Amino acid sequence: MLIFKKDMDIHKRLLYHAFVIPVLFLFLFWFVFFVELFSQTDFKVLGVFPLHFKGLLGIITMPFIHGDIKHLLANSVAFGVLSVLLFSNYRHVASKVFVYIWVISGLILWFIGRQNWHIEASSVVYGIAFFLFLSGLLLKKTPLVATSLVVVFLYGVIVTGK
Repeated sequence: MLIFKKDMDIHKRLLYHAFVIPVLFLFLFWFVFFVELFSQTDFKVLGVFPLHFKGLLGIITMPFIHGDIKHLLANSVAFGVLSVLLFSNYRHVASKVFVYIWVISGLILWFIGRQNWHIEASSVVYGIAFFLFLSGLLLKKTPLVATSLVVVFLYGVIVTGK
């Protein structure tokens, strides 16, 4: 079964492609959560533990581990919307930007975080929101500025904290 028809409109095809990586990651978020839940295992030790060698692996694994269903739902919605906006508006650089945000946010947390296990995908979500907002304003292209405004409207709480 083909996902894309040969005569499919290019814009529709690009939109479908923008969903591939976000949906894959959302599936992994939920899969890991249910494996942890049903196996009654605590995966928090796979998070980031600042300034300790044991916490370096968490830079890669942290976004997949969630402490409760409430935070998983919140991260899933925000991650889904923001990452689709990233992959649809910046398709040529989205993968690189995504990996940079993921690794750099984890490294920053490893260097400056409080001495505790840190889990969840919030740092990736904040990084994508910041990138979408700032790049839209700096590049001054109408669709990207519109994306910046959508990010501010939907996720302004990230900046204001209210």
